Amino acid sequence: MKRILYLLILFSGVALAQPAIEQPVNLHACDANNDGFETFDLSVNTTTVLGSLNPSLYNVTYHESMIDAEFDSSSITNETAYFNLFSNQQQIYVRVEEIADTSNYSLASFSLNVITLSAEIVTPDQTICEGNSGVVVFQGYGSTTGYTFTYSVNGGSMQTVVSGPNGNASVILGNLGTSSVTLHEVSTAGNPQCTTTVNDVSTIIVNPNPTIGQPVDLFSPNWNFNLTDNDNLIVNGSPSLSVTYYPSLQDAQDGTNAIVNPTSYTPMFIGTQVVGARAIDVTGCHTITSFYLYITNGDLDIPSSVTQNICDDSSDGLVVYNLENSIPTILGALNPAEHSVSFHATQQNASNNTNPIANVNNYVAGGANWVVYARVQNTTNNLIGYSTVLLSVKRKPVVYPIPDLVVYQGSNFTGTASFDFLSDVVQSDFISIPNESGTISVNFYTSEADAINGVNPILGISNYTNISNPQTIYISAVNTTDQITGCDATYSSFVLRVEAGDEDIVFIPDANFKAKLLAADVTNNTAQNSTFQNMKIDVNNDGEIQISEARAVHALTVTNSNISDLTGLNSFIFLTNFNAANNNIINVDTSNLHFMINFFVNNNPLEEVNFVDLSNIVMLNVSNSDLASIDLSNIPRTFEFFCSNTPNLTNINAKNGVTGNIYIQLGEWNGNTATNTTALNLLCADDFNINSYRDQISVFPNTADVMINSYCSYNSEGNNTISGTVTYDFGNDGCDVTDITRFSKVVINDGTENGASFTNQSGQYRFFTQAGNFTLSTEIENPSFFNVTPAQSTVTFPLVDESEEVVNFCVTPNGVHPDLEVVIAPIFPARPGFQATYKIVYRNKGNQVLSQQYGVNFFYNQQLMTFVSATVTPETQAPGGMNWSYENLMPFEERNIEVTMLINAPTDLTNPVNIGDVLTFTSVISPQANDANVIDNTFIFNQTVVGAYDPNDITCIEGENVSATLIGDELHYIIRFENTGNFYAENVVVAMDINPDEYDISSLKVLSSSHNVDARVKSNKVEFFFNGIFLDTGGHGNVLLVMKSNSALSEGDSVMSKADIYFDYNYPIITNEAETVFQALSNPDFEIDKSVKIYPNPTSSIVNISGDFNIKSIQLFDVQGRLLQTSLSNDTNTTLDLTQKAKGMYFIKVISEAGIKVEKIIKK
Repeated sequence: MKRILYLLILFSGVALAQPAIEQPVNLHACDANNDGFETFDLSVNTTTVLGSLNPSLYNVTYHESMIDAEFDSSSITNETAYFNLFSNQQQIYVRVEEIADTSNYSLASFSLNVITLSAEIVTPDQTICEGNSGVVVFQGYGSTTGYTFTYSVNGGSMQTVVSGPNGNASVILGNLGTSSVTLHEVSTAGNPQCTTTVNDVSTIIVNPNPTIGQPVDLFSPNWNFNLTDNDNLIVNGSPSLSVTYYPSLQDAQDGTNAIVNPTSYTPMFIGTQVVGARAIDVTGCHTITSFYLYITNGDLDIPSSVTQNICDDSSDGLVVYNLENSIPTILGALNPAEHSVSFHATQQNASNNTNPIANVNNYVAGGANWVVYARVQNTTNNLIGYSTVLLSVKRKPVVYPIPDLVVYQGSNFTGTASFDFLSDVVQSDFISIPNESGTISVNFYTSEADAINGVNPILGISNYTNISNPQTIYISAVNTTDQITGCDATYSSFVLRVEAGDEDIVFIPDANFKAKLLAADVTNNTAQNSTFQNMKIDVNNDGEIQISEARAVHALTVTNSNISDLTGLNSFIFLTNFNAANNNIINVDTSNLHFMINFFVNNNPLEEVNFVDLSNIVMLNVSNSDLASIDLSNIPRTFEFFCSNTPNLTNINAKNGVTGNIYIQLGEWNGNTATNTTALNLLCADDFNINSYRDQISVFPNTADVMINSYCSYNSEGNNTISGTVTYDFGNDGCDVTDITRFSKVVINDGTENGASFTNQSGQYRFFTQAGNFTLSTEIENPSFFNVTPAQSTVTFPLVDESEEVVNFCVTPNGVHPDLEVVIAPIFPARPGFQATYKIVYRNKGNQVLSQQYGVNFFYNQQLMTFVSATVTPETQAPGGMNWSYENLMPFEERNIEVTMLINAPTDLTNPVNIGDVLTFTSVISPQANDANVIDNTFIFNQTVVGAYDPNDITCIEGENVSATLIGDELHYIIRFENTGNFYAENVVVAMDINPDEYDISSLKVLSSSHNVDARVKSNKVEFFFNGIFLDTGGHGNVLLVMKSNSALSEGDSVMSKADIYFDYNYPIITNEAETVFQALSNPDFEIDKSVKIYPNPTSSIVNISGDFNIKSIQLFDVQGRLLQTSLSNDTNTTLDLTQKAKGMYFIKVISEAGIKVEKIIKK
């Protein structure tokens, strides 16, 4: 036993003498041919494993197994160029032995790793709804150190994303429309950095949210409602939509708590209830709307709703209608002699018997479903009833140009043939109802007279034989939706031809283009038919494409086909989608492609394009091309234009005469960050679009110096140039490059036509002109505050010889005129239990650049509402008040802040808010030294709480009653508008006729607007043009203006304003009449008490407060809006002691019997 123990101890002693080697490192190599095998230099680990050992005393050998290393056998002889035996990973063993004593050795091991790299897109093709984002996930394989994925979107520039610890990475795509993501390569994040090529593609299809109609409010005297009465209105003729109802708008948005019994629904609480509706189409996409339930339709036995079908014979969606035609249907069996009927724009007005529609005999109705509200009153017993009148406007159909229908008879020519009008005309896209779905009755005639008189229609339209060659066929198309009769028809015509010989063959000289077309089949996605199913183009297998075969194609994809010439494409006249990305195309011509919607020729060496006949285009992509200039002026519509990665592109002509912008994408988006990959320096646009184009391209970097002109030629070559700068000299020391500059408008006139150019951020402008005499001048607000040198300038070009003239304008302030103004305007009115939004507009009306900490202040009653949000984060905030700082507020610049409040509900136990209550808001912009007019530095807005509101209205912010002492002072008006139709409005016009007996029109000023606006005053009419607003369904807008009342008015007089709101220049929506009466007020809190004086200011202790009326209370606020103290009074003179207050700025709010006064005060 002792001997055994001794041997164990002896063996342990030998182990402790082993060489103290270091751990070798694992070796990695990139797999060049993806077979898992590579060559390694094992000797790189020799130095590592020896560590501090003396290399001259030890041998280092490498082995393929532990046994070989243990017994020092089969050592690797080619250790500097060893080829691994096992794919991808193999263990190598290293033996370090002492030369003097080979029995003294140590062993270690390390791995050989061959990185066979691959990657794929693991997310399948996706279909999402408009407004949502798609997610594409890349997954890497073969590495443990992470991956870098290189990808592109829609054939754009290469982008990279790095994987997380699980080896994958996500790319989120939002607001791009239908897109394809290509994964090009993957590389490892460690050392060595291996890279392998990948070609995996994932497609994200974006389905649009359904377009729906506007439901009507419902009434019931017995608490029972059939919500499905609104089904037809919401689905708007679309059979693919299903409607689900919810007890609130929020539930509809969340898709929770659906009403299970919509045909017999009992409201959840007493009073008016908002019901949410969710319309879902077959793709699963949805649109939300809402309507009100009223727990009565009065005491009279009348229908809660009636429908009147009306013909729109102008096909603009609007019609003049006599509302009295609906009275017999409304009254039914009631005696008309005993009942009066009035019509109103809102149910609220009908309930309150206010603002009846005046011209009921010529009422303008618009949209597929237009609603007015009827109020019926018994003139004997005063019983009342209400009925919703739905005016269902039926638009006149549109017939697009129809190409000749041709039959080729070869050698068997007879001159007569059979034609199918049903498939070739009716079932094509030539006849439609604009922006609507419905039923169209189409008839064909052999003479124009028969078509107009509606007699002798052709009966066999699917098999008609021509009676002459050629023969003209006439069309009559009538909207018969909902079985309406009597609507005017749309007339058109087309030609039938029978030709001898064979059908014309489409000339396609490019062999690759022709081969791609001939290879189209149901098994690939090269071509699709009218239902977008894969199709074969060469159906007769003759190796050619006939005209009829080309016309059968509606979508064509010829990407990556080495095509150089697209000749022949113009014969595919029914194409709606064309994609020829990644080819060698140099020239493009879109003639005859009237139905084209999406046209992609990106990733081609394009040098010249002729974009014409694209009257239906939605998306046009020329990205990654060699184009130097692009003419879009022949496309009479707005659309999305992609031109990223076009480094030679300097000029774009977007002057197409259409109100509204072409959405020009100069670069690509990475999250919220945009790039500009063009060399753009000139954008030619219509004058009425210049402002919006400036705003649009400003989101892309390096566009501050892009010239935007309306009076310009497409190409600067061969034209003359007028350029210069507009510089503001605030130091009165001469205009130079060091002075502050701002955007300014320069106008040009050649004697017959005006143009305009807005200066860039460097104060530079430029015009390209022809020969002639040109007068230039600037347009500057408040000209008495400024001097402009020169006032105007004339440039003469006798020839077009690329001459250049420079005209600089120097603008200097005339005196020192700091002047600030603030206004509060309601954007969404106060309703109990709902959110209300207010716009605080502050403006620099002077000629000095102004900045101020805590300069803009806003106060409200925190007991009656809760702050929700503000578009600009407050600098400081406390219950009942908040403020903001501003910096570098330029002359004539206005900024605005929108504040949203949640108004207390009537059920609030402590501070309920009810309809008819008055909420008071105060905003103060602290006056700066020598402010020209301190009166407009404070604005008090008193708002009456309402239960419902008309989204298209005008409001006098001062209210319906003001003191007679304010005659001749300014009145502020906000005009609000909402697109209640079922299609976006490209432009909106608000027009007002100003009565000079009531207002001083020369005093009118525009203070703010929700969108870019062109305001014009002519005679006694003011017009606000919101060009290119593209106001979507349910979208809101507003304009805030101010003007003085006529000083000749007397107490008891009133002033009235109303507005006509045009959507896309159609017949107007006529707003309510905003009437304001000048009279002695019983509620003085509505006014500013101008008699209140607060002095001294600054003060070190006591503040004296005096006025012409008894002072009721004084409130002291700090700069953060916190109420510090309240003092009560009942005298015309009082004081406030600030001795114990810290030095700084405060606000004093004085409430007197005549009104309110808020003033800033400084404690020294």
